[in-house]
Amino acid sequence: MILTMMLILSNVLPVLAADLQPTQTKTVRVGVFSLGRFHDFNESGEAVGYDMDYIEKISDYTHWNVEYVSCDSWTDALSKLHAGDIDLLAPAQKTDERIAKYDFSTFSMGAECGLLFTLEDRFGSVAYGDNDKISKMTIGVSESAPFTPHFLEYIEENHMNPTIRYYSNTTDEMTALRNHEVDAIVTNIMFTDDDLKMLMRFQMDPVYYIVQKGNQTLMNEVDDAMTHIMMTDPTFQPELLSKYFQIYDNTQFTYDELKFIENHQTVTIGYEANRAPISYKDSHGNFAGMTRDILDKISDITGINFKYIELPDTGVD
Repeated sequence: MILTMMLILSNVLPVLAADLQPTQTKTVRVGVFSLGRFHDFNESGEAVGYDMDYIEKISDYTHWNVEYVSCDSWTDALSKLHAGDIDLLAPAQKTDERIAKYDFSTFSMGAECGLLFTLEDRFGSVAYGDNDKISKMTIGVSESAPFTPHFLEYIEENHMNPTIRYYSNTTDEMTALRNHEVDAIVTNIMFTDDDLKMLMRFQMDPVYYIVQKGNQTLMNEVDDAMTHIMMTDPTFQPELLSKYFQIYDNTQFTYDELKFIENHQTVTIGYEANRAPISYKDSHGNFAGMTRDILDKISDITGINFKYIELPDTGVD
């Protein structure tokens, strides 16, 4: 199997490499607006973020000359793309309306989800998913954000009655949160910051690069480059997500889970010693196997100490 894959790659990669060598340098204008760690301009006017790292990786193969064009908002960026003032834009979720207007990359370039954020220094003691306390909060939502309807549906289904305040955009939401006008806000994971605490996560969707409808030449270059990246550097995208959005890797405990951990610092586990590789005794007489590896990981995450007792051979049928 490994030999077969090597033979396939040895035939495919040179073809891709040849296709991705341009006859001349192409200038590609990429839209950038303030979107947290996904993309923005820093104080020096340099475009930085997840998107920039991805574009640079693509450009390693396409050899584009990339120009980053400042946009006021997502809506402004879409207008610029439609008018031909920029060539490439992300992060775009697929909707019927957008599919009719734009061409999408074949592969997603990441994922985004809706989050309920509060300030760590104000409500740091509120546990993730504590609906009783969330229900008593004043929560800001953006009128046009795609995650707002999902949040409103969730609180209705769970009979929650927080006070809802509407804002025209995420920037106004964030300002209201930091000015203590609201207790929490519903926003995009792209706006993750060190002083924010996540209280809820919902509705994860893939996101894509988009170009003007019919600009298949540019999109083919994007697709070919992304194919090349996946084949030669398959960990690139997961590692990029971890670099900019560590929150994806963080385990969030609910109030009930936290109480369990608090009240069960040591848990006794019985194991069978003759079920290798699932569970067995190693050469030193210690519990080992797949089950032990899983429990060690759980212990690392929760802080629970597991005590292991060997069961008799007939202990479990």
